[in-house]
Amino acid sequence: MKCEENLKNISEQTNYVNWIYEIIKPSLKGDILEVGSGVGALTSFIEKEKKVFPIDIRKYDHYHSIKKPIIFDIQDDPSILKRKFDTILCVNVLEHIENDINSLNNMRKLLKKEGNLILFVPAIKKVYGRIDKANLHYRRYNKEDIKKKLKISNFDIEEIKYHNFVGLMGWIYQNNIIKKDLHNVNDLKRFNLLCPLFQKIEKIFPPLLGLSLLVIAKKS
Repeated sequence: MKCEENLKNISEQTNYVNWIYEIIKPSLKGDILEVGSGVGALTSFIEKEKKVFPIDIRKYDHYHSIKKPIIFDIQDDPSILKRKFDTILCVNVLEHIENDINSLNNMRKLLKKEGNLILFVPAIKKVYGRIDKANLHYRRYNKEDIKKKLKISNFDIEEIKYHNFVGLMGWIYQNNIIKKDLHNVNDLKRFNLLCPLFQKIEKIFPPLLGLSLLVIAKKS
C-alpha cells in the first residue's frame, strides 16, 4: 500500500523526526496522549524524556518505539479511555480523518483544563495532489481553515506558524510537477541529511510558507 510505504520511508528520516520533536517539545507537559502514533517514530523520541500514551487505529509491523499503541479511534467515544491528559499531540493525522471537527471535539473532552493541544497538519490547499491522495489525505489546511475549526471546537490558539519551506518546494516538484505518488527515497535521505541546517535557518528566519502548519492551542 502506497500510504504505508510513504509513512515508513518518512519515519526513517530521523533528523526530520527530531526536528519536529524539538519544535513541539516546549509545549509537551504532564501526561501526553499521542493521537495516531503510526509507526512510533515520534513516540520513540518523546518516551526518552516524557510519559506518553500512544493510540492508533491499527498496529504496524514496522515500529520504532518500545511503547506500543492502544488501539483506539479518536472518532469514537472518548470516555472509553477513562482518563484525561495534560497534552494531546496530533502530528500528521487530522488530515486523514473525514470529520476532523468531531475528532477535535473529542480531543478537547480528553484534555484537562488548561491542557495543551499540539497539531501538526499539511499546509496550503493549492498543493494538494497525487501524494496527498496516495497518503489518504482528505485535505490540506490553510491558516484560516484550522483557526475556524479550532474555534468551533472551543480551543484558544496560542501559536500558529508554517514549518519546512524546503520540504514544500520538494513536495510541489514531486506532487504537482512530475506527478509522483511515492516519495523518492534518495531525495528523502538527502533532505534528512540537511535537516539540521534547515532547522537552524528556520529558527532564525521563520518561513512565510511551509509544507506543514504547527498549531499550539489550549483548552480554556
